[in-house]
Amino acid sequence: MTGRSMIVCVAICFASLTSMASGTGSEKTTTLILVDASPAMSSRLGTQTRFDLTARALDRLIRSSKSNANIEILTYGYGDKEACQGVTLDSPIASDDRALLDAQLNCVRPNSKLPLDLVLSPQITRFMEIGRVAKIVVVSGGYELFETDPCSNRNDLDESLRRNIRLSVVEVGREDRFEASVGLECLAESFAGQFRRVDDEDSLYRTVLNFTDSGARSRINLSAAFKAKESIDDATMLWQVVPIVSSESEIAEAGYQPIESTGASFEPVLYWGDYSVRVEGESFSGIATISVTEDGPSAFEIPLECFPGHHTDSETKPTTCFNDLEFQSCGPSRMDCRELVPGRGFVTCNGERCDVVCEDGFHTDSEEAPSICLEDTNLKSCGIHRLDCTETTVLGGQVGCDGAICTLACELGKYPSETAEGEWSCEDNVLMCEERALRTERGFWASVGGGATAIGSLGLFISQRLAAAELRNDVNSFNAGEVRPRVEQVDLLDRGRTIGALESTSLTLLSAGLVALGYAGWEYFMSPSDTTFACSAAVPVPLRRFDAGLKETISDESAPDGATP
Repeated sequence: MTGRSMIVCVAICFASLTSMASGTGSEKTTTLILVDASPAMSSRLGTQTRFDLTARALDRLIRSSKSNANIEILTYGYGDKEACQGVTLDSPIASDDRALLDAQLNCVRPNSKLPLDLVLSPQITRFMEIGRVAKIVVVSGGYELFETDPCSNRNDLDESLRRNIRLSVVEVGREDRFEASVGLECLAESFAGQFRRVDDEDSLYRTVLNFTDSGARSRINLSAAFKAKESIDDATMLWQVVPIVSSESEIAEAGYQPIESTGASFEPVLYWGDYSVRVEGESFSGIATISVTEDGPSAFEIPLECFPGHHTDSETKPTTCFNDLEFQSCGPSRMDCRELVPGRGFVTCNGERCDVVCEDGFHTDSEEAPSICLEDTNLKSCGIHRLDCTETTVLGGQVGCDGAICTLACELGKYPSETAEGEWSCEDNVLMCEERALRTERGFWASVGGGATAIGSLGLFISQRLAAAELRNDVNSFNAGEVRPRVEQVDLLDRGRTIGALESTSLTLLSAGLVALGYAGWEYFMSPSDTTFACSAAVPVPLRRFDAGLKETISDESAPDGATP
């Protein structure tokens, strides 16, 4: 059959198909698969020819297609086998007429090719005349001829033709890019279709399935955003689309399979139905359920959330998530810790905000938002509780900070006094200091005299005890002698009386000295406190009215002796 006779035959068959289609209505999309049966398809891929591989893939496609699928198959570039005269048709064959389709695929033999655009032209005219939306898929072995170069007029198609005809091309077994292959790419681009190269049966089946199942599949666009209408651009995101089906058999019958992809956005072709979509980046993820319908939206935006312990990089236009410990974007408040210069300390990020750690003897200026380190003795921020010691002034005294609490030191001749209401004042203490001076003087002389008397009487008592011991020895020697003179006896008696009198006197003097020392102690004890009344030096005392910020009142052990009058 020559090329021109083939065109005539195709035109006659189109007339009958047009009349058949007019009774079916135009509400469904028709899919036409043009199968190359030229010598380009007779070369082998592995153990089978390209044409045999294509026939097997189409068989799988027809068996897996839905019952209402409106698919036609047209072979081109062939001649009849001798045993098949009168069996082959130069016209599209519906996929539900399996006997005729099997006969067609088994009876064609490679022949010369017509220009591919001449084969397409009557098919496109047919669909446009009956007002049918069509999807055309060309399965080619490459080396196609064109009467008009599709690369030169791909932008000249009528817009209505673009809307109604979607043409895609699958090239089987070609890896190089000859001019014919470039023409096929331009042809697909002219009709807003796609161009793919495959080199095995499974890839061909899946590619044609994606291109042809337009009656139950839609191409959708998936994007991810932290906020509505603010899609982010992250090429490292991993997408996973999982069908929500009622049974495992539905997955096998319809060809449902989970789909994964990496990129800033995802544009899969999906069957109509419900899907669970999950997208995940390095520090964020999002999950949503979408419903793909024939008339539904073609774009879905998946809301993103940061992983626990992370936060978005911006409040207004977030594009990614940072770790809460990120030094330059610390915590949900996104503080930049590099901006803090604390002085006597260093900056850290605690996961909530920037924190400042000060050296010993220093504390931060604020517990909620620290920025610098202040000395513990700072009057406006005294100690770790940051007491403000400048809130009050006391006439005749000076308010200070001892590193822990506010203090008051009165001038010499005055002493600090606190009222029941917690008010402090510096009271005059001249009489107290005079009394202290008098008592100190009396106590001094009493202690000197009493001490001297006690020490002297104690020494006298000890010496008499030693003399008594010597007397005892002399008496024993006198009694042991054969001759005991009267004079010696009288002397021993005199010595005994003298020792007894001196011992009595020493004990009396010792008692007097101890009484004097007791009197001196009483004077010292009753003397007004030097630290309290500041008779010789101004001693600061803690102002407890300033410790309202403390959890407990400072214990008496932490204050100087006599701090409270």
